[in-house]
Order: sequence, then C-alpha cells, then structure tokens
Amino acid sequence: MNATVLNSEFDHIRPYTNDEIPEAMQRIADAHEVGNIVSFLFPEMKLTEVRDLIRSIETTEEFQKLLAMKSVQKVVKQTTKGVTVEGFENIDTTKNHVFVMNHRDIVLDSSLFQIALMDHGFKSTEICVGDNLMPTQFFVDIWRSNKMVKVLRGASIRETLQNSLIFSKYLRHTVTSKHESVWIAQRNGRTKDGIDVTDPALIKMFAMSATGDILTSIAELNIIPVAISYQIEPCDWMKTRELFLSKNAPYQKAPNEDFQSILTGIMQRKGNVHIAIGKTINPKLEACKNLPNHTIFKGIAKLIDDEIVSNYKLFDTNYIAYDLLNQTDKYASHYTDEAKEQFIINMNEKIAQIGLKFYPELCKIFFSIYANPVFSHNSRSQN
Repeated sequence: MNATVLNSEFDHIRPYTNDEIPEAMQRIADAHEVGNIVSFLFPEMKLTEVRDLIRSIETTEEFQKLLAMKSVQKVVKQTTKGVTVEGFENIDTTKNHVFVMNHRDIVLDSSLFQIALMDHGFKSTEICVGDNLMPTQFFVDIWRSNKMVKVLRGASIRETLQNSLIFSKYLRHTVTSKHESVWIAQRNGRTKDGIDVTDPALIKMFAMSATGDILTSIAELNIIPVAISYQIEPCDWMKTRELFLSKNAPYQKAPNEDFQSILTGIMQRKGNVHIAIGKTINPKLEACKNLPNHTIFKGIAKLIDDEIVSNYKLFDTNYIAYDLLNQTDKYASHYTDEAKEQFIINMNEKIAQIGLKFYPELCKIFFSIYANPVFSHNSRSQN
C-alpha cells in the first residue's frame, strides 16, 4: 500500500498529527465554548490562564497529559468511588490491537480505558467516535487532538458502504502500518437495556479491507474484548425514558440530546467502576472456520460477547435489581438491606424526573437495565 495515498484518503477521519496541533489549540483557546467547561474542570484557574495553557500545547501527548488526563482524573475523583482494572497481562506488547468494548457511556468508556492504559505504562490508543459528536469545529478539534478517529454516518446505503470501506482500510492501516492500537465500541450507540451485544456489522466492517480470507484478516487486527462495568449505570434515568418512549414509536432525539447525555454521564455519580481486559479472540477464531459466510460474522461477534460477558463485574446494584424485578431474594447475600433501600430511593428520585404517571412500568424498565447483566451472566454459565 502507498502510505502517501492512504494518508490523503484518510485526512478527513484521522486524528490530528503533531504538526496540526498548535493551530487546533489556537482555535480551541479562542472558542467561546471553553468558558463553559472551565468552571468544572479547572475551577482554580482563571479563564485567561486556561486559554494560555491551551495555546502552549504543541503535541498530542501534551494535550492528553495537560488536559485530557487531568479532566478524566477529576471526573473519577469527584463522581466515582474508584476505578479498578484487571487483565493487563492479556495485552501482547509486541503487537497492536483493536480493543472492542461494551458501550455504556458516550465519553467515559473510552476515556477511563485510556487513563488505565497510561497509568500502567501503556500507550493510549486511537478512539473511534461518531461524527454526530463533532457538530462544530470546536468539538472536531477537541476529539481529533485526543487521537480520535471520526466515524462517518452515511445518509444513503451507498455512502454508508463507502464510509465503512474507508474506515476499515484506515483501521487496518493503523494497526499494521502505523503501529497504533485502536479502541472501538461493540455497537453503534450505547447499550440502553443493559444487554451487551456486539453488532455483526462491526465485524463485517473490519473484514471489508481484507486482502485474504476473512478469518486471517480478523486475526491480523488482534482483537481484544474489554468489559466496563458501572455500579451506577450512567444516564440510567435517561435510558429508562428512552426505552419507555420507544416501545410504541421510533425514538426521536431532541436537539443536543447527545451532549446532554455526555454531561449527565460525566457529572452523575457512578459508584465503583471496573474495567476487565479480556483475552484476544485469535485462538478461538478457528471455531468459526466452517461457518457459512452469512453466519461467520455472527460467530466472531459471539466470541467477543462471550469474553465481555464473562469479564463483566456484577455489582450489588445488579443483584438488587434482579431480585426486585423478579420479586425474589435469590441474591440477597450479595447486598445489604441498606444498599437495597438506597437503590430504591435513588431510583424514585430519578423516575420523578421522567414523571410518575407510568411509575410501575418505568420501575420495571429501570430494574431491567441493572438486572440484565445478571441474566446474561446466568445464560452464558448455562451454555
């Protein structure tokens, strides 16, 4: 492959290079949106001081160290009881990987993973982000300065296929030629109902840039599934509302709803958070060798699902919700009466934000979001 041609082909989706960082920092520093985030992230600094700090940044590494990491660390300190991580031994440091993670929060899933990697001496990865989160130049500059890759959503089938092909080629180029790893969510959009399932279309997209057979092309990406678990589900009441409203009609997002979800996910308390880095699926790909072409992508997706579900950490909130939903005390040994009472109080406060007219149905949906990981774990254990 011709690197010059490839780089030109990817210019509209790739992260910024260090040569492009200073100009992007000038735009960010001058943007009025900066004032909206300073009070939360840098309350001890004046706006002029933050703007000067931003203008002084010259590389992606500096951007991540001076802004991105500090911002996420502050969110962790203020809104969580701590983040635990396991599975670093599963990362082969002689290779680059595509980390496929379940998707619970728009920003925090990938951000917390990056902090975990860097805190343990690993390089940060490139991060795949939908173009719906880049509505203005300010957000384009923020994301692309932070090693984020723009995932284009096509308006037509033809555009979607073309965008997917370019993205697939870029992904393979990044892992095999740029020698960088990549983070990507297992599906388009967050999991709303608590059931983590990899979209087979994602695997099909991975294979679009294949030069050989499908399994060899997938193995070349060195896919590692990663599971993130939140004791308190980010945006749980917003997800409850969306699931309720979408039962009888397609859900229509309000203007700026994605950014409201981002802010809610960042600001809402999350309790304990756990990240589990699984094992590469490469040794298991052989099991998909004899699958028909129309099911091979589902087979590979299931390998990822199995690893994510088996590594997902079940918290007391998951067991409480399961017992409340099923009117049982099956998992009572996994939580205290005080924790159960507090869970119900928190749920009632959140449902009140939606409205109490359909309280029983909203409770059932809310419980299901937390209980479904228990169902998934039990289902996998029985297979």
